[in-house]
Amino acid sequence: MSIKKFPLIGFTISYILGILLSSAISINNIIIYIFIIILVILIIEKIVNRLDFYKSVLILLSTIVVSAGINYNLINNKGSSQKASGEFVFIKEFYSNNNLQSGIIKGESNKILAFIPIVDSIYLEIGERIFINDNTSKIINLGIPNTFNFSQYLKNKNIVLKVDNLEYIKVKDNKINAFKTNRALNNIIDSGELNYNSKAIIKALVLGNKDDISDSVISSFSNSGIMHLLALSGLHIAILTLFLNFMLLPLTYIKSGALVRSIIIILLLWTYAYITGFSNSIVRSTIMFSIITIGQGLKKESNIYNNIAIAALILIIINPLNIYDVGFQLSFSAVIGIVWIYPILNKILKPKNTILKYIWSLFCVSIAAQIATLPLTIFYFNSFSSLFFIANLIVIPTITVLLVLSYIYMLLVSFGIEFSLLNLVYNNLIVFIELASSYIASLDVFIFKNLYLSTNSVIIIFAFTVTILVFYKYRKVKYVISIALLIISLQLNKIHELNKLFTSNTLMVAASSSADIVIRKSGSIVFSRNDSISIFNKYAKANNLTKLDLKINDIFNYNSYLYWNLNKEYTDNVITTNHNVIIGNKIINNPSILINKNTKGVIFTGYKNSLSEKRWEYYCKINILPFYNCNDSLYTIKTKKVVEYANINDL
Repeated sequence: MSIKKFPLIGFTISYILGILLSSAISINNIIIYIFIIILVILIIEKIVNRLDFYKSVLILLSTIVVSAGINYNLINNKGSSQKASGEFVFIKEFYSNNNLQSGIIKGESNKILAFIPIVDSIYLEIGERIFINDNTSKIINLGIPNTFNFSQYLKNKNIVLKVDNLEYIKVKDNKINAFKTNRALNNIIDSGELNYNSKAIIKALVLGNKDDISDSVISSFSNSGIMHLLALSGLHIAILTLFLNFMLLPLTYIKSGALVRSIIIILLLWTYAYITGFSNSIVRSTIMFSIITIGQGLKKESNIYNNIAIAALILIIINPLNIYDVGFQLSFSAVIGIVWIYPILNKILKPKNTILKYIWSLFCVSIAAQIATLPLTIFYFNSFSSLFFIANLIVIPTITVLLVLSYIYMLLVSFGIEFSLLNLVYNNLIVFIELASSYIASLDVFIFKNLYLSTNSVIIIFAFTVTILVFYKYRKVKYVISIALLIISLQLNKIHELNKLFTSNTLMVAASSSADIVIRKSGSIVFSRNDSISIFNKYAKANNLTKLDLKINDIFNYNSYLYWNLNKEYTDNVITTNHNVIIGNKIINNPSILINKNTKGVIFTGYKNSLSEKRWEYYCKINILPFYNCNDSLYTIKTKKVVEYANINDL
């Protein structure tokens, strides 16, 4: 393999490996790792006497080293409390109620999670500019395994600091920005004559705003396997590109018109990406279709794999943490699956009828995307709908028409023009999609829930899929052997996981309005309160744990050590053996009456920065008593010994 022919995808994979390396090693070891890799590079270069193949290996290793070095600080950035002062823009809202609004504010060099008290019913709008001068603190990671980790989600977007009670001054800002443009387009849609559901859908399809979509619609789309159609993605950019190509077709009849059309389309695509907030899927798709469009303008074909690699490389250079983003992983997996697996599947049958040919092609695309994303879907969401093909077969053609109509509608309504016939067609298409997805979602028997895959299983399944595809192309015995070894590896990994499942014993306590406690033992789990409202509920499902019909009482044993969960008012502590107490916000008594000489530690599960937290922390400090704050991290005790579930009657 010559250096000149070294594939772009090789650089991308090497760069990703460098990021993974930098996140897997400590600062004390990174210099040693880099030194060893450089030494290996120099030795190989000396031994092989500059052979082209090993030059390519050197490039790969060098890229890994460079990537690990330049990305280490960002990947391992844990943040430190500091002063946030200056102008910020409110760029994203998570939720709001009558008392609090939460979202992301962006300054010149950083983004911060902000919790904003509501005063006089005044809320911040997306794109508004504010001045702040406030202290920040680190965003806490609860660390509950195999569940959605909000702090990690934020870290993947380079957000590691927060402000709990933000005070701000609004800044007059007459500048046009993407957020204001997006909000203005939202307002234009709201002022139109479409019905409410249609307005909500068009906002999602065109602007990426799903806030107005009802929970019932989101649930039916999710359970029917077509939720991805509401998220801005490659499908939307592909349809927009085709639409723009058609609208600008007359330019091709003039000299250099094809190139002019390509430039205009690329500018419009990036303007659209700008308005929608540069999400990973939109940027990836815009990059790929920009390359394809330029190739068409110059009358040159581009390699789709290189397009994918360029898109991935640009995104991870901009933000290396993108590789940990669920949307990023699913998006690229789906595209690679379609590009690689679809042609193989499509050759199995060759229908002569045009309609059957279309149905078969759509079926193959759906299957290819599902094969590529299925392991990740189960890993992250613990569920899978087997009706995805039927839903896609019905909805994708409708969504395609709907998207084209959405672009036409947005173009017309921006100039104050509306057609009753267009509105009628649009509203009826929305009703059809909602009814179809709702009916498909109602067929519960075809929706598989509470599925579980470990990280190792996902990796092995991906390797298995790739090996089968390579074997299909080259038909060599070594790939058959590889497939067999991977099957054995998957079985051995399953045995290891089962052994771990039935030998893992853990006590976990998390911060919540009422102390959230679970005990895990031998593949089962016990909750301290209703499991459906426990934050450990998804943990139990993701780890394939059996919920026992038991409840952890206020006083319980864990490995012969006593814990007392104070979730209601008590007058005294009469426990005569060594114990820890678990304290929440509901306890307002003086700590001195709830602590005795047998108390060995305090576990606090109440609100961060509350008076209760400060009172107990201070009491423990002056009495030299261990104080564990669950707001800082999850309280976890693991043991290989047999766990006792013995519950003691309440005081």
